[in-house]
Amino acid sequence: MTEFTDARPASRNVTRFEALLDPGSEKLIESRGALTVVEGHCKGRLLRLALTDRSVAGGSLGVDESDLLRSCFERCRTEKTPILLALDSGGARLTSGLAGLAAFRRMYRSALDLRLAGMPMVALIERDCFGGASMLAMLCVVRGALPSARIGMSGPAIIETLAGKQDLDASDREAVRALFGALTRARAGAIDIVFDEQVSRADTLAQLLGLAADKQGDVFEQHQRLKQRLSDTGVGIPVPTLESATRLFRRGVAVGAAEIWQLADAVLGARTGEAVLLRVNCPGQAATRRDELLVLSEYVAHLALCLRVASSRGVELITRIEGESAGGIYVALASGAASVEANPEAMVRVLPGKAIQVVVRETPPTETLADALRTGVVDRVVEGAESCVAERAASTVAGQVKQY
Repeated sequence: MTEFTDARPASRNVTRFEALLDPGSEKLIESRGALTVVEGHCKGRLLRLALTDRSVAGGSLGVDESDLLRSCFERCRTEKTPILLALDSGGARLTSGLAGLAAFRRMYRSALDLRLAGMPMVALIERDCFGGASMLAMLCVVRGALPSARIGMSGPAIIETLAGKQDLDASDREAVRALFGALTRARAGAIDIVFDEQVSRADTLAQLLGLAADKQGDVFEQHQRLKQRLSDTGVGIPVPTLESATRLFRRGVAVGAAEIWQLADAVLGARTGEAVLLRVNCPGQAATRRDELLVLSEYVAHLALCLRVASSRGVELITRIEGESAGGIYVALASGAASVEANPEAMVRVLPGKAIQVVVRETPPTETLADALRTGVVDRVVEGAESCVAERAASTVAGQVKQY
């Protein structure tokens, strides 16, 4: 992180952070692309703000933005400073390709560690919050939104393309609002406060910080709450084991909230000292109306958090991509695990090809496994199913790596 400066970023973020902070208390840390990081006081309380700028690439998070945000998270953890994420973003910048995905993976791990360190993390969603941005919001212990905000893992056009117009007509504004709107998300329990547009931004932030001070953000309480949400919508869940849960991620099909919760549950039950190899062939998260009604991004963020909790308890989690992996599912499994391996035939993408074409309106460039290794999307390529097992077995309590 760079030293403080009196310079001001050439964007509308200036008025946004000045409206959030006590007059004259703001100090610009750094601005890169669509992201500005500021330190200041709100009602006398010191905190950092990270604000996305929609006027720059839709507020998306590319390599530079993710690196800056990671540095901000690490500094907040070291200095025990609360952080506000003011989000108006379509998520990861797809044109950054695998380099952007790798940077997002590193940044999200830092965010997980900050959350588990108990630092107050709050999100204020101002307009749009999709994809990776929604995963950041759902990782925060407290989330506020303006009434006009829309929050989702997959955008309306992606759902229409992948699930069909019968699932969601992206041109139907009322249907889109009913699915992604802040009030809908609040009724589901994913948004804590929906603010009146007339409330000052400083009062909004102060209320979010006050709520964060009282809310523990317990991972196990959230786990049960997400299970109850599934039950309330008629989704039945068997008692999962690691074997049954990970099998759902090896079928070559996208996974939804129910499958994601089952893997989170099974991982939480892993024993200290185990080395667990999670084998993956999954093109990403499901882009369906049903899963979005469940607030899919909260389940994806929760899965990453559960993997990180297990790692903190001494479970060595290794993700091995044996087929496909993409999007938020990749980020959750990669940021939460100790390392990511790939078989020679593996393919990693920012999003499934059709989804990328919907967003950027062009065919994405072909990136190879060598690119994934070079950028840090994967940590190593393994030739055979057993190649890395023996070397890890000696360091585990049971003397073996369990493969699922």
